[in-house]
Amino acid sequence: MGVISLQSFLENRKINYKEKKVTLWIDISKEVFLKNIVCLYQELLYPLVTHGVKVKIKDDPFTYANLTISPLLLHTNKDAIRMQLYLEAWYRLLKMPLVKLERKEKFPIEDLNKEQKRAVRKLKGAVLLLAPAGSGKTKTLVNRVYALLNKGVNPSQILVLVYNKKAEEEITMRLQNTKGVEVRTFHSFGHELLKRYTDYEFYTEDPKELSLALLERVLSKFHPVVYTSEKDPFKSFYEKLSFIKNNLLSKEDMVFEIDHEKIDFYPIFNSYMEELKEEKLYDYDDMLYLSVCLLLKKASLREKIQKQYAYLLVDEFQDLNPLQLQLLELLALPLNHLFVVGDDDQMIYGFRGASVKPILSFQKTYPGAKVVKLVTNYRSSKRLVYHARMFIEHNLARTPKEIKSFSQELGKVEIKIGKDWMEEAKAIVPMIESISPHETLAILYRYQEYGAFLKLFLGFQGYYPLEMPLYFDKLFKVLSFFLEPFDSKRAHDIVDFFHLPLKIKVTSFEEFFKIYFDIPFKKVYELLAKEKISFRRFCLLLKVKPSFFFEESCWIEKFISYFGGVKALYELSKQKQKGAFDNVLLETIHKTKGNEFDHVIYFHMAPPQEVEFLEEERRISYVALTRAKKSLLITTDLDSYNKYVRTYFENEKYQDEQKDSLLFKKQTLNQEIAFKEKKVALLLKDQQTIKRSFLYEINEEKDAYYQRQNQTIEALEEQVEKDKEALFETEEECSIRGLKEQFKYDILKGEKGSAQDEKG
Repeated sequence: MGVISLQSFLENRKINYKEKKVTLWIDISKEVFLKNIVCLYQELLYPLVTHGVKVKIKDDPFTYANLTISPLLLHTNKDAIRMQLYLEAWYRLLKMPLVKLERKEKFPIEDLNKEQKRAVRKLKGAVLLLAPAGSGKTKTLVNRVYALLNKGVNPSQILVLVYNKKAEEEITMRLQNTKGVEVRTFHSFGHELLKRYTDYEFYTEDPKELSLALLERVLSKFHPVVYTSEKDPFKSFYEKLSFIKNNLLSKEDMVFEIDHEKIDFYPIFNSYMEELKEEKLYDYDDMLYLSVCLLLKKASLREKIQKQYAYLLVDEFQDLNPLQLQLLELLALPLNHLFVVGDDDQMIYGFRGASVKPILSFQKTYPGAKVVKLVTNYRSSKRLVYHARMFIEHNLARTPKEIKSFSQELGKVEIKIGKDWMEEAKAIVPMIESISPHETLAILYRYQEYGAFLKLFLGFQGYYPLEMPLYFDKLFKVLSFFLEPFDSKRAHDIVDFFHLPLKIKVTSFEEFFKIYFDIPFKKVYELLAKEKISFRRFCLLLKVKPSFFFEESCWIEKFISYFGGVKALYELSKQKQKGAFDNVLLETIHKTKGNEFDHVIYFHMAPPQEVEFLEEERRISYVALTRAKKSLLITTDLDSYNKYVRTYFENEKYQDEQKDSLLFKKQTLNQEIAFKEKKVALLLKDQQTIKRSFLYEINEEKDAYYQRQNQTIEALEEQVEKDKEALFETEEECSIRGLKEQFKYDILKGEKGSAQDEKG
């Protein structure tokens, strides 16, 4: 039996797995032991036990006991929580019997590529599956469940945690033949814990109203709230409360500026939680927060849940906030059979507390973890995958990945540069008209404001259902008074809009114009009957500023002008729609994460205003760019193109090469590919000829010959694939070198990536 000194281990971090039995000699102080408990557990005890080594402890300074952990530590000392959890795991792992699983071949494993197979096969310990867009992450996760079941794992011990309801429904449907495997969102899992193990109730009527009511009660003790008609005085406090819970803010970080006043939120937060405890109610955020508190306080329940769900699978790991990560750590111990699927390049929920750090530091958190990278994109065509990869490689805080397209279709990429939103919007119409009814098109945008503009622009032309928003409500009500037959109700609205004194009830335009002569209503009426009037002139005649109709009018005037003036726009709104395209979706990038479409238009791709948000903005753009399967159209302005969008097309590897050298390289690669393909064909022919004409007396000689030949052929074929990839890159770079940025449209286009110059 070998002996391992903990002091010696902490100095050299080496383990000998040859011994069947090992004694761990705790020759360090309690303080040093506790300080290093996570390291000692992850790098010493856990590897020994999982390798089947029997472990005994010498000079143990502690006696095992289930630990009650105060939830207050979530905001005062999270390191103490981790230390106590790992101390508990240390003793539980020592006592845990070695369970042999009985192999059961029941669920057929689907056809997987070599990386997917590697991820599926490692069934114990922590695994990080880095799954770029379109790489088959859900397929891999589902087959991982099948592999666990085939190995003999009880279905009730498998818990799949997903980010949202849509993912829960998709994975549940794909696992419908596996009874007992639980698939839940994080919130529904927390909800179930609270329902089963507490007397708290979810406030179903309006969870947010519950929080606001409790906040109002709490704030009356600490902070006077000023009620105004303009805004909800509790909204800011509610947002801060949610932020504290989801990000597990420290006590020191709970100081916020609200309405130009610094407020210490820690006593408000504690008082709020006491009120919640008294009412025994919880809202949506509390589903997770209170379930984490429950598992910390109740050690026996913690142990029960950890035993019940010994195998954890987690989808969209990159989107988890600190509260969700804390729940995950609680559930995974002591075995850490944790399979997480994520992509740091698609982390776009930084505003909710998500970060790329948990992925980048995964092997530091779980030292024995295996990292598997999926490298094949099954969704998008070759050109789309190539340029998206080049674009995201500009980020520094990421894990390098060599992503390649499974498809041999080149696909189509276009960029159209306009001087404003109107020009960009006009540029997308041809693509909308060109798609066939059985294809899908998504028009993606960064902010809701862009969406409001696009829905109006396309709605007025019949490409999208025209839902008249508040933008035009006031303008169209004023126009309806002048352009429709006289109506006393409309006349009353005009009096209200312009804050005119109500004199007598009028029954005709003549009476109205006579009474309210201070504003040239009559002239407006006559001009609208005869000619087009611009929005600016319309406002001048009515003696109002554009802001009278629109709070934000930066694009409104150009919009109205494009459609022929205020009268033309009003009449267009009344016309019967051409019929909306059912296969066209307009949505924010965040809302379409996880979806895919035949064609994608990325409207107004632009850099962030603050440089510190550049990497997250690039991730958001990357998510949009990788939704497309066949073609992509990017619209932008020239300044955004030069500062941000151009990196989507540029391969830094070729930046120092002249175009002539690239053309020579292209020629050389074509010759190399032709030569190697011919050589492969000759070797295959040679194999067949020898097989027919030569009889081997010794089978070993025949096998050795074919093995050597096959190795040569495989090596040549691999070289051909690399040459073809290099040729594709070179051709793409040659195409881009011919582009001129001042061209307004068609920066990159067509099956061969040739530049299309706009004439005139």
